[in-house]
Amino acid sequence: MYGNHPPRYPPGGGGAPPPPPHQPQPPQLNPNFAVQSPNIYFSNPNTDLQLLHNQINIPLQNPNLLLQNPNLLYHQQFHPNPNALQQQIPTPTQSSPQPQKLKKEVLEKIDRAVLKERKRIIAAGEGVTAWKIYQWLTLMLEVDSWSSLGFQMKQVPSLRKLMVIEARINAFIHCFVGVRKITTLCDLEEAICMNESIGTFEELELGPFLRHQLVMQYFSVNSDVTEVVKITNNDIITYLCEYLDTHKKKHIKIDEFLDFIANKRSLASKEKLGVRIQNLGMHVKCIREARISEDFFKKEKGKRRSEDDSQDVKLDESTRMFITTWKEACKDHTADEVLSRMILFYESTYPKK
Repeated sequence: MYGNHPPRYPPGGGGAPPPPPHQPQPPQLNPNFAVQSPNIYFSNPNTDLQLLHNQINIPLQNPNLLLQNPNLLYHQQFHPNPNALQQQIPTPTQSSPQPQKLKKEVLEKIDRAVLKERKRIIAAGEGVTAWKIYQWLTLMLEVDSWSSLGFQMKQVPSLRKLMVIEARINAFIHCFVGVRKITTLCDLEEAICMNESIGTFEELELGPFLRHQLVMQYFSVNSDVTEVVKITNNDIITYLCEYLDTHKKKHIKIDEFLDFIANKRSLASKEKLGVRIQNLGMHVKCIREARISEDFFKKEKGKRRSEDDSQDVKLDESTRMFITTWKEACKDHTADEVLSRMILFYESTYPKK
């Protein structure tokens, strides 16, 4: 009843059971992994911010964040429970105060660095531009472009202010030079100061006026020019009138005219004048037409004056005869009698109309 049980192992061979299949050993976890790479748990934008944070030498607020929970990596890999992950890793909708504070500190650090670099450029006698500051920042932070920093240029207060001022001044210079056929540096600087309600161009903190990139481009200012020549548009017109008196030829060359002004001002070259002339044709035409009109009116005025002088001579002669006759007649007659006789005489002399 009880004795015949089925064999536990197949017949034949030895009675020893086969070895169990080989089980892979669990991976050996490095307990110091979190210490070796403390930045492994930052999300993508925070990683860039962390690198930037380290490059500008701002101390970390909590460098032992991962040391407080060395099993965080183990839980992330071997506990796929969403509830457990949600408790340990903040969701994207949750705001972490540390990255926000870190970003603010980075922006403040960059803002102070920009102000310092701007003052250095001005002290060196160079022109200040947002592009120059941008290149300096990317070189200092060792980044390829501004986008890798995690924020835009306009988020830095000093850079945003510089960009606004520079754009306004550039637009004004383009329009001022484009509208006028004859422009001088003296007139341009005065117009900018008036438009910005300032006393001098240096108050804009864009560097010296003669080192502004558009000033150097439009007026071909050399590096050895250190002072703006006090010459205005009206002075150029006066010199042009004088130049036309000695140069009767129809075509006036701008370079020769500028050399003439430089000689009058005792300057070494015309480039030091700070004068930009796009076209002299309209001014030359107006001056020559004005000269023709002036000569015509002078001749007409001379003719009228000669006619008026002859009339004055005749009037004086008639008056002299009247006075002489009046005096002689008054010797023998009263004034009333003389006046009555003279009235009768003139009535009989001039025919009635």
